[in-house]
Parts: sequence; structure tokens; C-alpha cells
Amino acid sequence: MLLNLSRERWILLGILALGFVLRFYAVDFGLPHLYHADEPIIVNHALAYGTGDFNPHFFKIPPLTSYLLFGLYACFYLAGRLTGLFSSPSDFEIYFYQDPSIFYWLARCCFGVLLGTLTVYLVYRLGKRFFSLGTGLLSGLLMSVAFLHVRDSHYIYADIPLVFVMVFALIIILQIPARGGEKFWHVSAGAVIGIAAAFKYNGAALIIAYGIALMSTRRIRDAFKAIFLAFLSGAFVFILLNPFSILDHASFMQEVAQESKAHLGGVSWIKIVYYSLIGAVGYPIVLFAVFQLFRPSMWKNSENRILAVFLLSYLGILKVWGQPYARYVLPLVPIMVLFAADFWLCWVRKINRNRKLILWIGILSLCLPTMIKSLRFDFVMSQADTRTLALNWFEKHIPKGKRVAMDIEFYMPRLRFSEEQLMTKMEKIKDTPFAEVQKRKLEYYLHNAGERPGYWLYGLRQDGEDQPEPFLMAKEPVPYDLDRLKDIGVDFVIVARLRKDDANRHFYNNLSEKTQLVATFNPYRGGRPKWAMEHPITGGPFLWKDLWRRERNGQPLYIYRI
Repeated sequence: MLLNLSRERWILLGILALGFVLRFYAVDFGLPHLYHADEPIIVNHALAYGTGDFNPHFFKIPPLTSYLLFGLYACFYLAGRLTGLFSSPSDFEIYFYQDPSIFYWLARCCFGVLLGTLTVYLVYRLGKRFFSLGTGLLSGLLMSVAFLHVRDSHYIYADIPLVFVMVFALIIILQIPARGGEKFWHVSAGAVIGIAAAFKYNGAALIIAYGIALMSTRRIRDAFKAIFLAFLSGAFVFILLNPFSILDHASFMQEVAQESKAHLGGVSWIKIVYYSLIGAVGYPIVLFAVFQLFRPSMWKNSENRILAVFLLSYLGILKVWGQPYARYVLPLVPIMVLFAADFWLCWVRKINRNRKLILWIGILSLCLPTMIKSLRFDFVMSQADTRTLALNWFEKHIPKGKRVAMDIEFYMPRLRFSEEQLMTKMEKIKDTPFAEVQKRKLEYYLHNAGERPGYWLYGLRQDGEDQPEPFLMAKEPVPYDLDRLKDIGVDFVIVARLRKDDANRHFYNNLSEKTQLVATFNPYRGGRPKWAMEHPITGGPFLWKDLWRRERNGQPLYIYRI
């Protein structure tokens, strides 16, 4: 028994180490530049709480992640004060403006790498407690290498904390059929559902799992009292962690309503299954998980039934209200790997000859596709991004002060604004909750304008296109019109070729024919294809066909001299 226990611990340690390494490697991708569109939302809000205003003024995702990140930054600040790194809050602020790398690295490690690795452990515990030791270890292994979870564990966002809390919540909820007569489990279930919803609103879907667990409970005298306790607990925890949902109720309801409208229409089954689920964990895991759902014996067990109904219900929610982003299936990944592991082990137990050989063939078949994809992602993200290469080339070869028109903003190198353009931005700052912070940031850039070359930057837009102008990335809008660019004295144009049949192809063709191509930065091996195969704005690639052909992250960039 001691030998088996020791062996189990060593295997578990190896699984956790594998999960940690896959998530930690290349976690510093892109820094000090920011190549994930959503990360600055979390980081900037966390830092803004330092002004004393804890109203996020943004409710499209709940503020819990940014609140926790504020606590992490407070600890970092105190450590800096003790070591002499900072002498005042203004030093701390300037330190961020100089190089935000450590702020993003700390957040990625805590909210991505650490919570992602701990989720692997929770999946192991869930499998061991409600299935078997073998299922626990194999599902933990599959979770450690699951591509989508590995990829998103490199990012600062609410998804990985949400999955961590949801797995923890399922461990509690699955005990209700056996312990439903005890008030503690209903209060606990409500509390963890409240925490999950406070990370991301779709965490409230755990109510489905709780409802199925409640219907499976035999030893319960007053179901209405249990439901009331769970509801009261969940609502209290959600409001406690998102107090401005009440204190700024009008803004909260307005933004939640806007976000709900964005989800209308749902996603096709092909998109959910073929693109998201199979892309997230690979064909074998999805196939074996589906086989598990068709095992009659599985539905006789209340715990399995709760997980199965939750999985199918959540798929239905995605079909009706989901968005076409792979990360929306992340809450299903732990259940998929659990079902796949349990199906395979149950099937292998029925084999009499060559059982061990067949067992390992199956384990490798389940693991390798998604693990190879995770390894490939880590390699791609560890290389210099095309945006970084283009930035370094531009600042080395192009004198400061030149006028530069840039294509789709997120895919462009992070060039610095000229001193004159920074001054015009200072004059345009509006009276917003973060106006003072914006002014201090502009003042810092103006004071240090000579550190790096600055350029007068324009943002290319379609005629009549109306887009919000994010602070400090906003560029003066100009149309996709080569003659107009010449009229206003633009010297260089930087474009990202996202697709061969792009709506702006006439403009791109004019650039190719009438201007000089001075530099190209292509992320694909051999410079092929010339157009992007995928267009991620939240980090790195997802599709295997795209990952396999890449040498680095980013899009094909072309720099033309007019």
C-alpha cells in the first residue's frame, strides 16, 4: 500500500510538472509589447484601483480578476518599498510606464500558469474521488497537455480562473446526492457558483449541475429550503465580489445587456465541435468522451449523470448564446478529459490479452495529438513576433518624425508617437474617470520622447468607418487611398495581409505597383503563405494547420515607402 501510494504521488508530481512547464514556457511572449487584446483591460483596471476608485466602470466581464490582480500588485509594491525599488506610488507608476513586463509576467504566472496547473490537480482529484484512481491520473495527464487550456494559461484573463473555480465547484456539487441532507453542501455550492459568476458570467451555468444534483438527492427533507440557502449564498458572494453591480446598478445592467446582445445568434454545431472542441483537445479525446456518453452504465451513476447533463446543457447554451471563440468551450475541457479517460480505462479492463500494451497505445493516442500541439504553440510563442521584428527594423532604419500610415491597429508594430502628436493627444483628453492617469502617462512619454524614435502615426480606415479610439494606440484616421496618403505627406505604409480576397486588395495592389516595398516580415516558414491563415487578436494561433507552418507569432507585415 505504501509503495502504491508513493508511486501515485510520483506519477502525480510528474503530471503536474509537465502541466506547469507547458504553461510556463514562453509565458513572457511579446513583452514588453502587448500582443493580447484583452490583457490590458485587466491590468489597466487593476492599476487604476490604486487611485482609490474601485468602480471598474466596465462590466462586460466581472471585475473579480482585476480586483485580485490589484491585490497582487499591492504586494509587489510593498515588496518594492521594502527593497528600495520604489519610494512612492509615483515611482511605482513610472516603473510601469518604463517597462510593463514584470506586471504582465507576474499576472500571467499567477492567473494563468499557477491556476492552470492547480486545475490539473483538481481534475485529478475529481477523477479519483468520483471515478477511480486510474481515471484521476489519466484525466490529470490529459488536462495537463490539453492544448486550449495550455494556450490560455499563458494569458491574463478570467477564463483560466473560471475553469479552476468550476472544477472546484463540481467537486462540491457532486457530493450533494450523497450528502444533500446537510445544509453545508448547499451553502458551499451556492458560494462557489457565486465565485464562478464573479469571474465570468457564464460561470452561473453551474446552476444546471446543482439542479441535477438536487434532483438526485434522496436524503433531503426540504428541497425549497436548500435551494433558498444556495441562492442566498450565491447572490451574497457575487455581490460581495462585484459590489458595483449594486452600487452602480445602472451601468452594470446597461453593459450586461449590451454583452448579452453580442451573444445573440449563437454558434453552429460545426463551429463548436469541429473548430472549438476538437481544436481544444484533439480528435481522440472528443471521440472517446462521446463514446462515454453512449455507455448505458454511465447514466446509472448520479455523479456521471450530473457531469453529462451539465456538458450537454452547456453545449446547448453555446449553440444559442455562444460566440465563435474557442475559449468559450474551456469549461467543458475538464469533463471531456474525465469522460475520455474513464471510457478508455473501462474498455481496457474488458481485455484479457496484451492489456498493458493496449492501455499504453490508447494513452499515447489520447495524449500525443494535443501535447504536440501545445509544444508547437510554446515554440512559436517563444520566438520574436513579426511585430517586434518590424518595430526593431523600423526604428533602426527610418529616421524619427516620418509620417507612417498603419493598417489594422492590433497587428501593427508598436511604434512610438512623435512629440508633436503626443502634445495634440494631451489637448484631446476628455474628462473621464481615468483622465488624470492618462495625463500622467502622456507626460511621462513627453518627458522621455527622445529615448526612442517617434513618428507621426495614422490609422488606415474604410471611408465612413467609425471605430472607438483607444487611449495612446489611437492614430489619426486616414482612408485606404494611396493618392490621399500622398496628399497629406505620408512617407511609409505598413500593412498586414490577412486574406487574399481582402476588401482592401485594390489598395494593397496599388501599394505593390506604385510604391517601393522596403521590408517584409512573414511568420511562416519559407515566407509562405503570403496571407494570414488565422487572425487571432487574443494571443497566439489556435488552428493546427496554422501553428504547424509558423516560425513565430504575428501576421505577415509589409512596409512600403511612398
